[in-house]
Amino acid sequence: MQKIILLIAALVLTCAGSTIAQKTFLHTNLSPYFNYKLVVNKFTDKVDNYEIGRVTSVDVFIITKGNNQEVQHITIDTDSTVMYNAYTSNLATTSYITGKMIEGIGQDGEYGDFVVMDINFDGREDFAVKVDVSASAGAMYQFYTMQPDGKYKLDQLLSNISYFPINIFPDRKEIQVYSHGNNRIVRYRFMPHTQSWLLMEPQVPPR
Repeated sequence: MQKIILLIAALVLTCAGSTIAQKTFLHTNLSPYFNYKLVVNKFTDKVDNYEIGRVTSVDVFIITKGNNQEVQHITIDTDSTVMYNAYTSNLATTSYITGKMIEGIGQDGEYGDFVVMDINFDGREDFAVKVDVSASAGAMYQFYTMQPDGKYKLDQLLSNISYFPINIFPDRKEIQVYSHGNNRIVRYRFMPHTQSWLLMEPQVPPR
């Protein structure tokens, strides 16, 4: 397993009690084809000697291995006050491609800050980026799927659901997502001919 390289950018700006800090993580063990560089921007404000912080955005750079060519750069706005403790460790990543997993995966909806997988079963690498944390339901994600031209595109349905699938069934191209609103496990099947997700019935009660 290749070593994950942590680079901490030297950008720290302090003004009127507020601090903007930037951290850069280079992940080399999540894919056989790409390195993923994450640039995380955090804002901290001091109010009555208390620090109130948030992750304001995450920049994802997809870089091919071998020639180090940048394939794409995606900026994800987060601005989450409850996610300030995220993106503090270079170990908080998961890859269903290489088998690299975080400890306690799936507990409280937590699958890592950055997850690489083939979420729509088309043989191409996709990824999920943590963008928020729900007090009742856990980590929330935006999902990006690789298109036939090699570029990544936001998957609107999965990103609107926002929670990571609790079960993935590649043999029938199906995922199960826990719906906290109606206390059900909802099934979605990816339809290759339409490149879209189909809601399957009935909903499965949680076990």
